[in-house]
Amino acid sequence: MGDRMREYPYIHGKCCRIASEKGERYLPGIRTLFLHGRSHDVNPIIRNVLAVVAGLIFGSMVNMGLILVSGSIIPPPPGVDPSDMESLKASMHLFEAKHFLFPFLAHALGTLAGAWLAALIATSHKVRFGLGVGAFFMIGGIMNVFMLPAPAWFVVLDLAAAYFPMGWLGATLASPRANKA
Repeated sequence: MGDRMREYPYIHGKCCRIASEKGERYLPGIRTLFLHGRSHDVNPIIRNVLAVVAGLIFGSMVNMGLILVSGSIIPPPPGVDPSDMESLKASMHLFEAKHFLFPFLAHALGTLAGAWLAALIATSHKVRFGLGVGAFFMIGGIMNVFMLPAPAWFVVLDLAAAYFPMGWLGATLASPRANKA
């Protein structure tokens, strides 16, 4: 057993043995894999899939956080219940341009954050995975256009500027080439 084993002391401060001949492996924890970039024991496909899932979850959290905060910063028009879709549809004509600021920021910054995290975790094709997260959020934006009427200027601005450009920007910020400059 002694010659076939290698020791990796950097994983959570403990020794981790990997049996190279038998194929038995003790995988490092999530913290080591994603934050320290030591992914030699993880299949790159699995890590890339996890990158997209993590990006979607993180981006959705940022999006929802901004939407939840928006009502306290820019209050909705009187008589509108922002938690009720029917109330929003019936009173959309009361909304001014200022009321669309936070939904746009939520869509843009949620996509930016999700794409950044996906590109940061992914092992290869970082920009493609960032744009993939942007595509998922774009699908959500298109669904939102059909479910909730909004002014044409907001729909065009939201679909044109909040998803693919922010996905590209987030992925570019996380790529190693962007960090060297």
